[in-house]
Amino acid sequence: MPSFNQSIFHPAVFFLTGIPGFETYHAWLSIPFCCLYAIAISGNGMILFVILTESSLHEPMYYFLSMLSFMDLGLCLSTLVTVLCIFWFNAREIGFDACVGQMFFIHGFTFMESSVLLAMAFDRFIAICNPLRYATILTSSRIIKVGFAIVIRGTTALVPLLLLLKRLSFCRKERKKAFGTCVSHISAVAIFYIPMISLSLVHRFGKHAPPLVHTLIANVYLLIPPVMNPIIYSVKTKQIRKAMLKIFSSKFI
Repeated sequence: MPSFNQSIFHPAVFFLTGIPGFETYHAWLSIPFCCLYAIAISGNGMILFVILTESSLHEPMYYFLSMLSFMDLGLCLSTLVTVLCIFWFNAREIGFDACVGQMFFIHGFTFMESSVLLAMAFDRFIAICNPLRYATILTSSRIIKVGFAIVIRGTTALVPLLLLLKRLSFCRKERKKAFGTCVSHISAVAIFYIPMISLSLVHRFGKHAPPLVHTLIANVYLLIPPVMNPIIYSVKTKQIRKAMLKIFSSKFI
């Protein structure tokens, strides 16, 4: 027991529970999870491919959207292998270093995604308030700097925590137009923060709630934003929609 009180002690492995109380149904539960992962990966991958290949989308708004899709892909891929290994192979053990690495990527991509949403809000602010100066304010070099700043901010904010963890154990028409240009971003922010706030509230006030509730809300928090963001921007952004239809129609022809 004395070794457990040393600050440098950490367990060799952790045991993952999956979805408590539903262990016998893990094989069936893997089906909806696989569908959600497939939608998230294919949707965000399609957004990235369309923006990369369609020259008409090489604009600031779509650069930020590609960053958001990249963060969503990273968030999905950070949890995909672990979740499916539990469901399919009952592989419940995860090494301490692997767990720390997974935590770094999950929280890192989450932290960076919040920064991308902030940058996208600034992009919409410039587009509404200074449309004539939009191209001169959000230049390609400035967007690249913003991208690097987001990655550096997300990484430097988490590295100290991981090191400590290792050691410790207008008129109506204009208002409508402004809302229309922001509705996709507002939806993305809501989808990102509502599950996060719900998860925090459950952990804070739902200590006596069944483990199933905590597990389901945690999975909603990790899966819903990557699944819904490509759908939102595909439906609400006409240029993305047209580019996708162009790619699919050219392939079928």
